[in-house]
Amino acid sequence: MRQCLLMICTGEMGIGKSFLTRKFAEAYHKMHPNRPILIFDPNFEDTWNDFDSIYFDIEEILANRKEEKKRGILLPKTRSEKNIEALKRGIRIIMPFTKSGQKMNPDMMQETMLTCLQNFRGGLAIMDDVNKHTDSFQEERIKGCFKDIRHRSQDIIMHMQSLNPLRPLHYEAATKIRMHHDSIDVDRIAGKAQDKTRVLKISQLIVEEMYNTHMDYAEGTPEYWKRRSYCTHVDLKKKNIMGCTFDQFVKGCQQYLTGHLMELKQIGLEVANRNKRTKPNYQDLDIARIEWIKLRVREGMFDKNLATGIYAN
Repeated sequence: MRQCLLMICTGEMGIGKSFLTRKFAEAYHKMHPNRPILIFDPNFEDTWNDFDSIYFDIEEILANRKEEKKRGILLPKTRSEKNIEALKRGIRIIMPFTKSGQKMNPDMMQETMLTCLQNFRGGLAIMDDVNKHTDSFQEERIKGCFKDIRHRSQDIIMHMQSLNPLRPLHYEAATKIRMHHDSIDVDRIAGKAQDKTRVLKISQLIVEEMYNTHMDYAEGTPEYWKRRSYCTHVDLKKKNIMGCTFDQFVKGCQQYLTGHLMELKQIGLEVANRNKRTKPNYQDLDIARIEWIKLRVREGMFDKNLATGIYAN
């Protein structure tokens, strides 16, 4: 059975998430011409609005949900839900407007995302700027969307402005995280990211090292945008980092150890013991730093692939 992709892309607004995902979608479409792509962007950005839209009536869906709740039964699917379910190929978008042309409110946007994820089958669903309408991922319907993608043969890309709203369930369900510049320090979400915290923190340090140099270049130049929109890809199953050079990886590890001295001191004690010392000196810690990084490389944390291709089989 093919491995489904659930990639969460994080980074502040205007950092280049949609631009890069558009490239990904075009490559996905070329590789999988018979798998449909469905996009919902609540901002209706220029990145997506040249694709054909699909019929979608959010007010009809909300009326259906209200009646289901009132009567305590499941009603037949609406025309909009059936349209999503019937998509077989091509790239389509859902417009963030009601039938009367009014902009969807946040509740409508969230229901649109849920309707897409629950009814779409056998393709790639792109949910842009999820933070626009969803602050918490605790609701059972949202949790269910993450759990059932394999049964729907569904690949998902979700754009968020930070990792902060995610819960342990989502770190377990997600396969990849694409990290752009993010104002939230990964260390602050360690309780939720759990055993993925270390690789996410090193990845973030690599990204920030590049991002912090973008103002050294004239605004709007290729080098400016390359550094401002730079991202790494973290494979949450293998706990490795793609999209950086080996030198970037080593520097990220060194910065990580500066802020996590207990991990360094643990190996430093082992080095000191080998040298018949009870406490590590500076030389022991330098050796420990090298050994710690070598251990991460042996574990496969550094992946030399540039992560620009398609992940899903």
